[in-house]
Amino acid sequence: MSPTLHSMGVLNTDGTPHRVLATSTEPVLGGKKFMKAPPFSYVRAPSLADAFKLWSDAGPDAKLLAGGQSLLATLAFRLSEPSALIDISRVPELAGIAQSGGVIRVGALTTHAELGASELIH
Repeated sequence: MSPTLHSMGVLNTDGTPHRVLATSTEPVLGGKKFMKAPPFSYVRAPSLADAFKLWSDAGPDAKLLAGGQSLLATLAFRLSEPSALIDISRVPELAGIAQSGGVIRVGALTTHAELGASELIH
């Protein structure tokens, strides 16, 4: 079973509920208000096909999450309010470095460290 967005949260691949990330509209810590991300659902896509299905099911307000450095900052300041985050950081089809027919393919999730260590790049 593929993971699915669910009206009450997110279901794991085995159909069990997954933790949904959500925050209060006025979070307080030690008596002081601070910025926090708006409520949203989260699901990790195990494959590229699942990522496209989840994104389609989640609707136009959903966002893809890979590294998250820019997105997490916009969430914290509520500059972005996605209905769902679809984590593609572990989708194997988007990672790695391979050579085929004289062409080197670098996956979108390939890190700088992996590029630097690759025998194909040097």
